[in-house]
Amino acid sequence: MERWFFDRARDGDVYKSSNIVATANVALAATHTGLVLSNPVGSGRFLVVKEWFWTPSTAATAPSQIGLGTGPAANSTNVVHTTPCVIHNALEAGSNNDTGLGLVDESATLPDTPVNLYPLTGHVSAVGHSSAYITFGGTMILRPGTYLASFDLTQRSTGLHTVVWAEILQF
Repeated sequence: MERWFFDRARDGDVYKSSNIVATANVALAATHTGLVLSNPVGSGRFLVVKEWFWTPSTAATAPSQIGLGTGPAANSTNVVHTTPCVIHNALEAGSNNDTGLGLVDESATLPDTPVNLYPLTGHVSAVGHSSAYITFGGTMILRPGTYLASFDLTQRSTGLHTVVWAEILQF
């Protein structure tokens, strides 16, 4: 799959984005802060997620669990974007000249309450930091009207997220 992503990057169809500033992760809720990658309704594209990174910027006040959630079904309404993040094209040496159709926010209103999909890290505590990395390698595909969002079950962590994805035509 790495070759597949390389070929998409060479074609200008791979993107990456991160939080603008360290952001507090919220629990699974429609009012969202953390990081959310969304595929707008009617985009005509699939967003093929390659990887997601998370690192804390401060120690949590108590143990917490960071994870990724998604809506229980495709939506007919889009994510409402409050604080959009800069999207970089992998081909253009990290420039934001061609940002594709996927959207990334560190604050947004989701069209529904997400469900837990992937735990990223277990206990982030006041005595230590725990970064997380998940490689989907293309096994997570967001069709139009769907999203992938970070969460913290106990709302005790603040940090930075990065997501990498490719955009392909919908079959």
